[in-house]
Amino acid sequence: MKNDYYFEPRNVLPNGLTLLQVNPDCAVQLEPSARDYGWLYIRGADNQWVTHRKLSAGELEAAWDQASDCNVLQGTKTRI
Repeated sequence: MKNDYYFEPRNVLPNGLTLLQVNPDCAVQLEPSARDYGWLYIRGADNQWVTHRKLSAGELEAAWDQASDCNVLQGTKTRI
């Protein structure tokens, strides 16, 4: 639902990951030349980003849409 998203003018984090979802924090590597391209990261207990799993093609497409629109999923949804 569109109401579940909010505009984040810069949803690319300082480490290069793109923020997809908050509460819990989820981000993805969208740099095609990166060795971890398409991997989902979650923020761990020590506030460090850790790999979780590789996104499916559909999830990766949705991540690109979120990145281009600077939209971030808000709430306590299940991780993508």
